[in-house]
Amino acid sequence: EQLQRHAFSDSYWVGCQTTRRSTTSSVMFLGTNPISWTAKKQPIVARYTTEVEYRSMASTAAE
Repeated sequence: EQLQRHAFSDSYWVGCQTTRRSTTSSVMFLGTNPISWTAKKQPIVARYTTEVEYRSMASTAAE
């Protein structure tokens, strides 16, 4: 059986009411086992939800 890698990401636009920065999270699986998980506040303030989603996806792909 061959193991497959899967990655999922999600973002929460304006996750912090104080700084107005978005929060993104991602998890990576090898087969059915999670091997990496991260959640972080974005360093910039995004104007649009699509911008937040794109940054989250790009960050997950880079890892």
